[in-house]
This record gives sequence, structure tokens and C-alpha cells, in this order.
Amino acid sequence: MANLVPLYAVLLILGGQAGLPLLVFTFLTKRVHRHPTFINFCITMIIYSVIFCLVFYTTEYNDTPTPSRGLCLAQASMIVGAFPMASMAALVLVFEIWATCQGADSAMLNFITKTSTTVILILIPYVALAGFTIVSALVAAKIPDSAKFANGFYCSIQLYPIRRLIVPIVNLVIVTVIVVFEVAIVVQWYRRWHRLKESFPLAERRPDAMLCFRVALFNFYTIITLATAIPFATNSGAHAFSYIVDAGLPIATFLVFGTQKDVFIAWGISKELPDLTRRDSTASEDSLSHFLPSSEGPLSNSVVSSRANSSLA
Repeated sequence: MANLVPLYAVLLILGGQAGLPLLVFTFLTKRVHRHPTFINFCITMIIYSVIFCLVFYTTEYNDTPTPSRGLCLAQASMIVGAFPMASMAALVLVFEIWATCQGADSAMLNFITKTSTTVILILIPYVALAGFTIVSALVAAKIPDSAKFANGFYCSIQLYPIRRLIVPIVNLVIVTVIVVFEVAIVVQWYRRWHRLKESFPLAERRPDAMLCFRVALFNFYTIITLATAIPFATNSGAHAFSYIVDAGLPIATFLVFGTQKDVFIAWGISKELPDLTRRDSTASEDSLSHFLPSSEGPLSNSVVSSRANSSLA
């Protein structure tokens, strides 16, 4: 796997330590508004990439890198927590989008708009990171040489219950729930888009191409991540491709959320201001607001209708 180390490192650094920090900085300083759980997901991906690069930054990579025992134990323990952190952050994000799709008068939407709920949702990934990291560190510290640089990419805890059961199974469950929410979101989006098309048959309606790209990439990478976790859980061994998929998570996140029009405008790549009164993807903007610029929540039916009427003009 040594020949894949440069690719592994480049994916982590470009996505998690170059692209995503720029994206988060844009969200916090420019007039590009995103929900806190959206920004938090990007931050967890930055932390994720740094954790996976710890040995890379402190050890000369060659055929037999030899990180110190303390560093190896630290990275191995944090990696046990990094996977649940990233998975929970993604789950929180898709849950937020799903709840937003329920409608302006739904109890679920009222629940997630509370400040206390938002704070709890933001903290969940870090609780997972801290909990899994501390427990795995305490267990591994009592067993000599349990943390090893065995896969050629990073240090990992070689204890069977942690490596083959706890980490992969927990992530399999979380990612499976994410897929369920994603399917529900896509179904809701399609139903709204179809109803709007039937209500205004003369209006030209076609899905936004970039929106479809982002949703497809997000869903595709989720499914691939789910598939690559199965070998760990079934004890059938992991292919090198599995490690590259894990390393590609930050850059995939950057591509999904960094290709939005208002982000391009903030970066000076695009000068055209978005025309909110003429959008071919009004229905998609309503249902998948977190994938789109400056969302403040779901649009009411009256707003959707008024935008549809304006597109007839």
C-alpha cells in the first residue's frame, strides 16, 4: 500500500486542511448563510483529516515508518472516535434537512428550530469523538503494542473487539440510518417537485443540474462508505480502496458544499447574482434548502406558489 500513501495524504490535506477551512471561513465571514449543523459537519471533517494525518506530519514516510508509541496510541485512539464523530455529524445534517422538509407547521420543524436543540445536535459528534477516544485509549494503554502502524496509512488499535466489531458495526448502523434519511429526503423532494409541476403545467420546470450533482455525490459517497465498512465488520479484510475512500471524505464534502453559486460569488469566481424570482428548481430549493444558497428553512406553500406564478410571467 506504500504507493498509495501520497494519494491518501493529498486527499486528506486538499479536502480537510485546505478546501474545508476556506469554506468554513467563507461561511463565517462572508454573506453566505448556512445552518450551524451544516458548518459543524464541515468542521468535523477538518478534525477528521487532521487526526488521520498525525503520523504523516511527524514521521518520515518510507517503507517502514516508526512513529513513537505515544503518538501511535494517541492517533489510534482518536481514529476510533473520528469515525463515529464524522458519521454522527453527517447523520445530524441529514436529519436537519429531513426535518426541514416536513413543512412550516410541523412539530418536528418547531423542535429543531429551538436553540437548545441546535446546541445538542452540534455537540453530539464531539461527545462521540471524546467517548470513543477516551475508552479506547484506556483499554489500549493497558495492553502493550496494541496500537500499531499496521496498514501503512495510520496507526490503529489492533484489538479484535475494537477494530473488527465496535468501530465498523457502529458506523455501519449510523451510515445505514443516514441512507434511510437520504432516501426519504429525495422522495419528499420529488413529490413536491412533481406536485408543483402538475399545479403549473405551463411553467418550465427542470431540476437544478448542480443541485442534482451535489445530492448524487453525497448519496453515492455515503453508499460507498457503507460498502467499504462491511469488510471490517465481517472480518474479511479491507482492500486498499477502503482507506482511499476514507481519505476522500473531506474532499468529497468540499466538492458537495463548495460548488454552490453563492459560494462562487463570495470567492469572486462568479459575478452573476442569483435571481430568486426565477428559479427552475423552486421545488428543489424548498425541499433541500441546506444544499442551496442562503436557506432560512422551508418555504411555505404560498411562497412556493408565488414563485411558480412569477416564473409564468
